[in-house]
Formats: sequence, structure tokens, C-alpha cells
Amino acid sequence: MHAFELYHRYLKNNIQTESSTRSPPSLNYTLRFLEIIHQRQFRDEIEKASVGPEIIRTTPSYLQALPALEFPFDKAPSIWNIEKTVLLLSHGKRLPIFVWCYLERHVIGACNFCTPASFSAARAAALPLVIQRLSEHFKISAASSKTVYDVVSSFGRFLIWLDNDEHAGRFETVLSDSGLAIHAIELYHRYLKTKIQTHASARRTVVNQEINTMRVLDVIHQRQFSDEIEKIRSDHRGGSTKALKDEDIAQFMSSLAGIFDSALRILDSGTDKESDGTWQLSLPSSNDIQTLYLEAGYSRARLMDLAAMSYAGLVLGDSGTNLAQLQRYEEPADLSKQLAAPERINLTKKVIKLRAGGRLVPVTMTAVTFTRLRHFAKIRHQIIELLGCDDIAPFFFKCEYIAVKGRTPETRFRIGSMEPLTIQPISDYFLVELRKKTAAAGVRLPHVTTRQLRSNRQQYFVKNYGLPISAEVMGHSIATAVRAYCAAQEGTQANDIGRFMASLQKTVIQSNASQSIAKVSVPVGECISHGNPVPSDPTPTVNPDCKKTEGCFFCENFRVHADQEDLRKLQSCRSVLQKIDHLQGESARADRVYQSVFDRIEFLLCELRQILGTQLYETTEAEVSAGNLTHYWAVKSQQLRLLGLIAAAT
Repeated sequence: MHAFELYHRYLKNNIQTESSTRSPPSLNYTLRFLEIIHQRQFRDEIEKASVGPEIIRTTPSYLQALPALEFPFDKAPSIWNIEKTVLLLSHGKRLPIFVWCYLERHVIGACNFCTPASFSAARAAALPLVIQRLSEHFKISAASSKTVYDVVSSFGRFLIWLDNDEHAGRFETVLSDSGLAIHAIELYHRYLKTKIQTHASARRTVVNQEINTMRVLDVIHQRQFSDEIEKIRSDHRGGSTKALKDEDIAQFMSSLAGIFDSALRILDSGTDKESDGTWQLSLPSSNDIQTLYLEAGYSRARLMDLAAMSYAGLVLGDSGTNLAQLQRYEEPADLSKQLAAPERINLTKKVIKLRAGGRLVPVTMTAVTFTRLRHFAKIRHQIIELLGCDDIAPFFFKCEYIAVKGRTPETRFRIGSMEPLTIQPISDYFLVELRKKTAAAGVRLPHVTTRQLRSNRQQYFVKNYGLPISAEVMGHSIATAVRAYCAAQEGTQANDIGRFMASLQKTVIQSNASQSIAKVSVPVGECISHGNPVPSDPTPTVNPDCKKTEGCFFCENFRVHADQEDLRKLQSCRSVLQKIDHLQGESARADRVYQSVFDRIEFLLCELRQILGTQLYETTEAEVSAGNLTHYWAVKSQQLRLLGLIAAAT
């Protein structure tokens, strides 16, 4: 018994120092083995001796007995009972957030073991504000229940690590003291790096843990810790969203549109309660219209459910909204007025404002979803009336099914064996359920994810409107747009490279080419229409301006002759730019311009080297390096030296 107590203490210490949430299986196996050998119930004695009768154990039954606070909430409670505060998430899981107030605790499985004597009044005083700020954050960001659970649980593991014996209670006020919080996260960062280096945890797991911890600290202290301290870099192999192929997104959207339109036609053409085998779904295919017959017995309510799910899928693909946001949308009172006089972005895009989290949220729709919105709202009201069920707050819905009489294991998958009973909000597994329901109707959808659908819209907006507008429409930061979604598919990348190479070929012309177009000499080449700048890119880094040399590289009218004269111009320009390289870092905007101009020059010089040959290229380069610049760049270099931008010794 004494030996097992020592072993139990050793395993408990490992749990605390490693922030593990898993119970070591060796503990239970060892205890069971000893009980068999000695014919004695050590379990009851060990628990009393090591844990004690006063320990708080957050077992599932214990949490069920405590009052739960729905989270995130619309309005904070007026009275808090912090010592028993349990957060109830929409997917049914409970978060015992009150355990954050205990400085001595450890976790085995899903159960927290807290010492009542370690209750911290400072933590308890700070916790109500912490919960309110987290609720507001998750409400605004429309985070799913799974995300909320993962983020809050990650922060709980961070607090367990802070409160271990090694830190001797130094971080008791980490929830209220931002200075202490930044010191804590710096130590935690070093600890997590060690776990990666020793292969104790996978890099992706550690990165997610750090991101979630910083996210909570940012919200609690209203401060961007992530911008102030170093972060563990993610292993990007396979980490970015794999974008959809054009044919996959086209098939996904056209199939759902065909299902919805066919269902609408069937519902409007008659009042039959179920199909007699003649109900048809008309789906557009590459060559013709594909016709599918719904099986006899396919009910009217089931068809309405299929139409509703198909429309929700169309909205996901068309607007690029988050699934969590789609789940929260509610029908606004003035929907009819908005449909009659919508807010227009242009001829093809309109904005409909749906309610979410107590406020109006603009949703950008094209004709694909906007023209069908009125019919979806009509189907929604019809199915509630048909089923005789209660309405629900969320606008988008699915049906809950019930087994009808006569259902057997052999017939459980047949049409008619399960029928809609009531409507309920769409779930986190929406696309899986959508594919199952369309497959039952004979339609196979391409396998896509919600992130891929969002990525597709992100690429469209970036390509046509640029990053700032895209980020605003999609509802996230520019950094998120670049990091998480803008991984263009191979076809898009190939097209972009092809366009760039074509423009490069057009810019560099042979010295013996036709001289029918009058050209004006410029410091870096020639111009075929001086005074009429035309951007060579939809979103150029530098706007073409005939008064500024750097604008030439981004102008449609810029040309470079494949001869030594223009070669010397470009090499002279590069030489001067290299001398002011030390100024980079003063301005993010200036850095982008500098790098873009320098990259363009390098591409042009590479093309000239291939055309003119290595010998002429290197001879001219050596002359330029020796100071034999073109007249313009020699004067420009002297001016920069007088201004102190180029060192005199250069």
C-alpha cells in the first residue's frame, strides 16, 4: 500500500507538470493487480489517503447537479455564484469554469480534482468580467460550440501549468494583471518549445494550444499579446486550405440549384403528399439536362427538407459565410421590404441583412441565392404548417426524422421508413448530412468542406477587388485572408504565371523589332505612350505615374529593348537601389514598393541575359559596378549621396 501511494503521487506530479488531461492507464491496472494479489480493496483506502474527503471532483454527475449558464449569453447574469459557475454550450457540453479559482488542482480524464483550501479570492473577483468578455468575443465571431470548447479548454490547461508547484502561486492574478500575463505567456512559450524539441508533443498540437491561449488572453486583457511576443511557427505542410477545382465548385453549385428549382416546381405544381414515381429532378450537366426520378413514396415534407438544405448549401458557397454564422442567422422582420428594394453593390450583387446575435449582419448574395431567397422563406413557412411543429429562431433549418410504423431493420434505409417530424437548426455536420440527403435522391455531390467553399469566395474577391475589400466582405483580417485562405489552386497559379510571362515577353522586345510605334526614352527603358499610364495589373503595388520612375515597371506601355543600352539602364537602376537597401524596415509600405520594383528588375534582367548572352551581360555589369552608370542614374546617385541616403564611401 505504501508503494502504491508513492507511485500515485509520482503519476499525479507528472499530470500537473505535463498539463495532461489523460489518466495514465498504468494507475488503474497496477491498483487492480495489487487488489487481486493481496485480496484487499486498496482503492477506497488510497483515495481517502491521497485525495482526502474534502476534494472537489468535477465528475459528470457533479456538474449535472450544478446550475448551468448558457454560453455565450445575450445578457450577463445580475448575480454570480462563481464557486459553482458551469458554462453550458449549445452542443450540450459543460465547462466547469469555476475550477480556474482553485490554485491546487489536477485533471484525470475529464474530471478536475480541486483542493478547497486553495480557493483564490483574486481569481474569483476577476472571473465575472473574464466570462463576459469571452461571451462577447465568441458571440461576435460566431464561433461554433466545438471552437468555444477547444479554446476555453486550452486556456484551462495553461492555468493548470501556471498553478503547479514550480511557480509557487506567482500567477494568481494572471486574469487581472496584464503585465503578469505577458510574463506568463513568455514562460509558457518556452515550455511549449521544449515539448516540441523533446518530441513530447506534435508541433501542430502545441501551436494550437499557444494560439488558443493567446486568443483568450487577448480578449481578457483587451491587448494584442500575439503582436508583442514571439510565437511558435506552424508547420505549414498541408496546413493551408486546399482550394477547390473550378469544375468541382461548378458541379456543387449547379447541382444544388437544380435540386432547389426542381423541388420548387414540384411543390408549386400540385398538392400530392408523396411521389408516385413521376417527380423529376432536372440537373444541368456538361452536355445536357440530367433527369432523375424520385422514388415512389418520397414525401412532400421530405422534399421540402431537401430543398431547404440545398438552399443553405447554395448560401454557403455563394456568400462564403462561416457555417457557425449561417447557423445563427435569423429571419429579419423586414425581409419582404429588403427583397423588394435590396441594397445593391452592383448589377449582380446585392446585400441582405439577416439577424445574428441581436444585430443585423450584411450578407452579400449574387443572383444565384438572392433570386431564390423569397422561395426559400415560403418553403420554410409551408413546412412548419405541414408538420404542425413549433417555429425556431434560426432561419436555416433541417428536419428531425422519426421512424414510421412497420419499419424493420431490412427497410430502415428505404424511402418512407423515416419521415420528418419537426424542424431544427442545421448542425456542425451540415455538409455530411446534405450529401446523404442528396445521395438518397440520386444526386452525388463533390466532396467539399466549408473551408474550401469559403476559400473559393475569398479567391474571387481577392482577384477582383483586392485584399482589403475582400477581408471586409468576408469578415476577417487581411492577415487571416492571406494565411488561411489564399492558397490558389494549381490552375489559377498556372494562369497567373502564364499572364506574367506573357507580359514579360511583351515588355522585352528585340532590338531589331519594328520601329513603327514612336517610343520615348525613360530612365529604365522606353515608353510607347508617354503621358498615358495604364496599369499592367488589376491591383498594382505601385500605380503607374509618368513622373515617377518606379511606376514604369507596373505600366502596360513600358518596354525594354534587348540591347546593351537598356541593359545598362536597368543595371544602373538596380545598382542605386542596392545602395539604399539599408533603409528598408522604416516603412511597411516603402518595403513593399522597394521589393516589388527590385523583383521586376531582376525578372527583366534575367530575360535580357538569356537573349543577349552571358558575356555581354557580365561585361556591362562589371562596368556598372565600377561606376559607369547611365547619366540619369549617375546624377540620381549623386543626389542621394548629398541627401545622406547613400554613404560617401559607397
